Amino acid sequence: MSFTFESYQSLLLPLVAFGAYIGWKRGFWIEVGYTLGMALVLLATVIFPEQFMDLVSQLIVLIPRIFRVMVGGDFSLPTSTDLFGTPDSGRFLLTRMALFALLTFLVYNTRYGWAYEGGKARGVKTTAGRLMGVAFGGSTLFFWFLALNNFLDSFRLLRDDPTIPPEGLTISVPTFQNPEVLLGLVPTMLVVILLVLGVLAVLRLPNIWKG
Repeated sequence: MSFTFESYQSLLLPLVAFGAYIGWKRGFWIEVGYTLGMALVLLATVIFPEQFMDLVSQLIVLIPRIFRVMVGGDFSLPTSTDLFGTPDSGRFLLTRMALFALLTFLVYNTRYGWAYEGGKARGVKTTAGRLMGVAFGGSTLFFWFLALNNFLDSFRLLRDDPTIPPEGLTISVPTFQNPEVLLGLVPTMLVVILLVLGVLAVLRLPNIWKG
């Protein structure tokens, strides 16, 4: 059996399903922080990138002016506001991707107060919490997909629509014509399992004697 990876668009459902699974494991309280954070990152670097980049550029220009005033200089220091290039340039795309990576790192390394109780992460106590975690987890990876897809489209536009690996690659998946052949693996698997259990038993013996 074989299939051809035609487009990165096909990653949408697997990513959302993976995000939903992670949300099920984490629960609502932890996942909601990541979802809200990634929504803000998406707004800044994908939906309104020009406005956000202009704000960042203005802040970078303002810092040396403030420093100049602090040392007794003139506030009107000539500086350029075109720090990241035009929206259709490679420099602009590279800066957007770098800011996306930086902001995403901050999102996943922030300690959200509502997700902790008594200094410990709030566990998933109800099925409703897990289901809400599924919804927010799927949304988080959906935001990831939108951002990465936007970056790919911008790169294609810059490079005259190139084929990006592994697009167009045919992937072969081995199949078994006779599944009964797999029965021969059962004795080997049993031996491995018994060996593992034996090692674990030996390691646990000191604790047994202590008990």
